[in-house]
Formats: sequence, structure tokens, C-alpha cells
Amino acid sequence: MLERLAGMPITSWNYKVEDASVRHIRPDGQDFKATLEIGKDDKTIHMIDASVVALAAIQGLYQTLQEKDALLAAQQEMIVALEARLTALEQKALPHE
Repeated sequence: MLERLAGMPITSWNYKVEDASVRHIRPDGQDFKATLEIGKDDKTIHMIDASVVALAAIQGLYQTLQEKDALLAAQQEMIVALEARLTALEQKALPHE
């Protein structure tokens, strides 16, 4: 879902009854329907759909963050182990006095 959302265009617009300086942003109904394949039609975006898509995106980002944290922790452990091996090798290579 995150990849699809990342590619969905977000446009800036304003209501005709508002001053042109008042801007809003949202995806186009057609892009929303085509990208996510949800909703009644491609003319409107129901607030429930928009809210649940936001929640699903948050869940996806959280899962991605957890995976990155686990990878980072594993890499940190590997760095510590490699540093210990390097120190041991350097101590063996140094001439003893």
C-alpha cells in the first residue's frame, strides 16, 4: 500500500467560493480509485476510506520501521563482533616487548 500511496498524485486546489489564497490538498477521486481500488466511485473520496487508508499507511510505516530497527540492531551486533576480532588480530600481529 505504501508504494501505491507514494505514487498517487496529490493536487492543490481551492473552493470557488473561497479566496484563491486559501489552498487545500488531496488526491483526485479518479487517482484514489485507480490507485487503491476502493470507494463507491471515482468522483468522491469518502472520509472513512481516507481515514482508514491513513491508518493502514501508519501501520505499514510502523512495520517498516520495526524491520529497519531489527536490521540496524543486527548490524550493530556484527560491528561489535568485527571490532573485537580486529582488536584480537591486531594484538597478535604486534610484536611483544
